[in-house]
Amino acid sequence: MMTASPLARMVLGIAAAAACALPALTLPAQAQSCGPDALGTARTLPLAPGSAVGSFQYKSPQFGPKEIALTFDDGPRPETTPKILDILKAQCVHATFFVVGRHAKAAPDILRREAAEGHTIGTHTWSHRKLRGLPENEAENEIDSAVAEVRRITGRDSDARLFRFPEFATTPQLRAHLAATGQVIVSADISPKDWAAGDPDETLARLEKQVERRGRGIVVLHDVQSHTVDFLPRFLTFLKENGYRVVQLEPAGGGERG
Repeated sequence: MMTASPLARMVLGIAAAAACALPALTLPAQAQSCGPDALGTARTLPLAPGSAVGSFQYKSPQFGPKEIALTFDDGPRPETTPKILDILKAQCVHATFFVVGRHAKAAPDILRREAAEGHTIGTHTWSHRKLRGLPENEAENEIDSAVAEVRRITGRDSDARLFRFPEFATTPQLRAHLAATGQVIVSADISPKDWAAGDPDETLARLEKQVERRGRGIVVLHDVQSHTVDFLPRFLTFLKENGYRVVQLEPAGGGERG
């Protein structure tokens, strides 16, 4: 039996060390360590392709008591979205971002950060036009162009499988188009109307009352609003102190993420 030379043993040792280090380099973002004081993400909730959820218009998904899904519309916006991401990361919380295609094209690094940090990426049309009333082919292009742009930026077909209509304005034809392309339509259950800006303390108080009254569901916020940045840390604290759990929406069978 031949004995390995010192050089060979050194090479084998380096290779073994590299092999041991590799799993740590490829861990998904969802696996990041959370401290005991972090709110965290309790579980993911897979949504079936072709379905439509959210009690504003459809049935709510199967949430348990005090389960909340956080969603953000209209970004990415360089002035505010990174701050939203910092807040979520500090609490190990994963959300769903319904991005506008042209905003994603203008800020691709922010979109890639959302994906890299384990958030679910959905779409909210190319230019945030209200689709009801548009010619059908034009409305479909608003949907499909945003999907294509998100997947081009992230390089992942598992992204852009959830869709939210601007102003929740749907049509039967567009719902059929989305179902045929395997999309999930996501409405909402809770909205403090933070898109209207205003005083962040008032918006937060309104949101907390809605959450307490309903007890569970999909919250819609807007990562383009600076006052949402202001109240979001306090809202996450409210959820933790009152025993709520964050659930991340994901497309069923969406493939590897993170």
